[in-house]
Amino acid sequence: MIKLIVADFDGTLLPYGEKRVSENVLSKIKSYLDKGIYFAVASGRTYTELRALLNDVADRIYFIADDGALIIKNEKILSGKPFDCNSIKSFFNNDSFCDAVLYSINKAYLINHSKITTLGKTPCHIKRPFEVTEDIYKISANMNDMSLINNKNFRIHYANEKFAEFVSPYSNKGIALSLLQLHLSITKFETLAIGDADNDVPMMLQSNFTVSIGDKSKKLFENSKHNVSDIHSAFETTDFYVQNGKNNTKQHNFL
Repeated sequence: MIKLIVADFDGTLLPYGEKRVSENVLSKIKSYLDKGIYFAVASGRTYTELRALLNDVADRIYFIADDGALIIKNEKILSGKPFDCNSIKSFFNNDSFCDAVLYSINKAYLINHSKITTLGKTPCHIKRPFEVTEDIYKISANMNDMSLINNKNFRIHYANEKFAEFVSPYSNKGIALSLLQLHLSITKFETLAIGDADNDVPMMLQSNFTVSIGDKSKKLFENSKHNVSDIHSAFETTDFYVQNGKNNTKQHNFL
């Protein structure tokens, strides 16, 4: 029986190159919710970004944001892995960074008048660590070099030659999924995961039913039971498991 579906966002619910989640995908998510199945979105994006892009179902689903550093539903934090004070301090007066943005749930703290996007959050210009007044779950930085890649205080979520996104080294999608399962009293044997990239592997390992999309990640392909071409094919596989189980049709009371 499938009780929880967890899906990656970019490349999965939102195909690369698209700017809006399709009505077909939103309708399918609603159909699972109406069957009494919990639905969670797991992404490297921030909560505010994901909520805006999934506005039609945002009040009914769980968000695993910042690549597992934050689990939240209806503005209520269920679990968080923010940066510690020493990690935050290292982003000030550091020659490695041209500028940086520290993201809390609703604010973006900008260092050195950063031109990095604030991702729909309220911008706050800061010069010293003590000005950060909230937990920080993700940091973006334009960099002169990538010398902090192996810093024990950070995990690189994404990086190119001049830009990087950092999250807590103590979080990933798999850890977050296990915490959500505990919160919902659901096991991995009642969970189905859908993803397309390497950072989805941890949540695949925490799920009994697994679907990978495309050929972007060989590692993901090796750790999933099904490989399909797109999200619509992934939902066809999901439907098979849902229809062949005994999922109740009673809607959840969403907290």
